Amino acid sequence: KCDFRIDPSPRWRRRRALYKLLKNFHPEIIRSTPNPPWYRFGNHIYYNYQFHLEAVPKGATILVLRTEHLAEDWNAAERVVSGRENILGEDQAIFPHNNVNSNSDEKAKHLSDESRVLVCEKLCNEIQVYKKILSSAINLNEKQMKQSLEELKETCPVEAMAATCGDPLPDITEKLVKGRGYEKEKIPEPFTGEISVGRAVYSQPPHPYELAWPKLRLPSYMRKDPEYDLNLAPKDKKTCFVHVGKTAGSTIGCAIGFNLHCATKIKAPGLLPRYATNMFHAQMYDCHDDSAYFVFVVRNPLDRLVSAFNYDKPSDWDDFRKNFGEKHYNFRKRLYRDCPFESMEDVARLGLSNRGTASGECMRRAAASIEGTEHFGCHSYFNYQYHLEAVPANATLMTIRTEHLVEDYNSVEYHLGGEPQVLGPNQTVLAHNNENKVTGDELKHLSEESKKLVCDKLCNEIQVYKEILRRSINLSEEQVEESIRELSESCPRETAASTCVQPLPNITDKLVNGRGYISSKKGRLRE
Repeated sequence: KCDFRIDPSPRWRRRRALYKLLKNFHPEIIRSTPNPPWYRFGNHIYYNYQFHLEAVPKGATILVLRTEHLAEDWNAAERVVSGRENILGEDQAIFPHNNVNSNSDEKAKHLSDESRVLVCEKLCNEIQVYKKILSSAINLNEKQMKQSLEELKETCPVEAMAATCGDPLPDITEKLVKGRGYEKEKIPEPFTGEISVGRAVYSQPPHPYELAWPKLRLPSYMRKDPEYDLNLAPKDKKTCFVHVGKTAGSTIGCAIGFNLHCATKIKAPGLLPRYATNMFHAQMYDCHDDSAYFVFVVRNPLDRLVSAFNYDKPSDWDDFRKNFGEKHYNFRKRLYRDCPFESMEDVARLGLSNRGTASGECMRRAAASIEGTEHFGCHSYFNYQYHLEAVPANATLMTIRTEHLVEDYNSVEYHLGGEPQVLGPNQTVLAHNNENKVTGDELKHLSEESKKLVCDKLCNEIQVYKEILRRSINLSEEQVEESIRELSESCPRETAASTCVQPLPNITDKLVNGRGYISSKKGRLRE
């Protein structure tokens, strides 16, 4: 592919220099030729077995076609992929010899015994990688691997039988970074000196969030762990994980492979971690609208609200301002500093009660914070109504209830085609992640009077919560009624109601700004 009669580039000058040096292939030259991994004299030599094996994703499933047994191995690979037997017969003619070496001079192919010994010695690590590829191939049996090993022993017997080599395996990290196409921040798995089946991360499909907001980058905590290949999830099982704040969403998210505030690296077994490819949380909608399922994590709305209020309240205002900026500082300041609200009890007693002593503006803010109509903190603002209206109107829902985590996780797994009891009663996978640092009971307490005031403002959110439960295909009628009974212990009047005094808020602007719609797409919003 290179014509040395024209003025060669630096790359071709290096190659020409090598071929001039090795023109006669003299043993003394071979003996003195260094073999550093960064020398590149030609693509076919430079990009060798080691490069290709380390460049595939870690954990990759490997099929092999041996040049010496093409039809046989093709049939074996076809059997693995489709179950079809002997698709190529003995008289097949579909494998003509393509890309034939134009240098067919027998003299150029000849190696004396002495030269072969020297070349095989330098080729030792490459031979070990070749053996590793054969042993990793799921379409080759032990007999076929031994067959190739015997064939290799005819040319390089010492190296074919060896398990280690005199020279260490080259560290080709730089070659992988440049040749494999990594971005600078995506460094391969560290080099250990051992032969690795894959040091690469999976090349993932583009994120819907970044397509909707081209100038923004999806935060790392919204991304799946690179051990999961998102391309492998079947289209009819691809799942959007809907993480409503303060519902144990981080606990589930960590277990299924999202990089949230994870206390442990333990991942749940089964299909859900593989099929939950994308996440929707607050203003970051990173899901495909045609996802087969949307899995919500939900919690008693009153408990969620109290937890969200306490979580969103900064414990160190200067630190919060420094880390999150003026915009989010001002969101919270308007409720937590400008108004006398230290707890949800204060919101009810001072801001909702007829006997409240907060200013008229603070009373308005107190109601808006519960209804989710004004932004004072992400976890309160992006509520059930927002998350339900933001998914497609015809979405198929499944739900994991905080109060019944293991039971509901297993039912979701079963609906995806997995084991009905993938998590047992003694499971340790669902650890408590992103726990609220505000743990004082006085901040969680609500008097009976305050509870009634908050539940009244929470009425519409309770109706949306009930809709999510009833639309969930993994919950039985008994399970839905169980959660409604549990909720009635906190907010009995609103739980029994089907309508509320206040109309359901119009959150069109919240959806446009948070969901990622642009003005021309407002027609896609739910009625």
